[in-house]
Amino acid sequence: MQNSIQYFAEVCIQRFLEMRLELFKNPKDLADFILNVENEVRKLGRVIIEETLEEMDTLICESEKRKKDWVIESHDKKALITSLGTINYTKTLFTSKDCKTEEGKEFMCYLLDKALGLTENQRLSVDAMAKVYEEATQTSYRRAGRSICSEDAISKEAVKELLHKTRFPKLEIPKEKKKVKYLYIDADEDHYALQFRETKGDLVVNSMGRKNNGAINK
Repeated sequence: MQNSIQYFAEVCIQRFLEMRLELFKNPKDLADFILNVENEVRKLGRVIIEETLEEMDTLICESEKRKKDWVIESHDKKALITSLGTINYTKTLFTSKDCKTEEGKEFMCYLLDKALGLTENQRLSVDAMAKVYEEATQTSYRRAGRSICSEDAISKEAVKELLHKTRFPKLEIPKEKKKVKYLYIDADEDHYALQFRETKGDLVVNSMGRKNNGAINK
């Protein structure tokens, strides 16, 4: 966390002081002040996440258990879109000492991805996916792509592909229907409009010019 703390002390505090001073000079710019604070907090959040993931990767590299089974192959850059925006960090590719692929080739794996539950080419974190799903059900694919972060928007085609690949677990329908002694139904009354009461043209028009065609269905 040293880099994050240093970033907060050297960058964030100075930016917050500058924004406070700007608000003191222009009190009516409260909305800008709030948005600027939010942006700085989001940046700090990304720095903390990036540093934490890289520290986890370092712990894996230094692990004695890892050294018994895996060999370091390379260190690669990774970009992952989250609900705070895109984070960029370094992860390590390992080669297994014992396991082989079905083709007999060396088995390689990013152990950090495995620990985090990420696939090798995953672009969005689960929290970012959740925001996309939520927005897509309410508005459109385009707005869903922009809901994560304005500067890190994904295309409507990418949103469509993400949704179409989603698979939901099938509901298990019981083979035998449940039998109950009593079935209670709670129904509310509602109004509806009549075209006529007994015969066509028998609706009465009042002094306000309105037809007496309202009824209540019980």
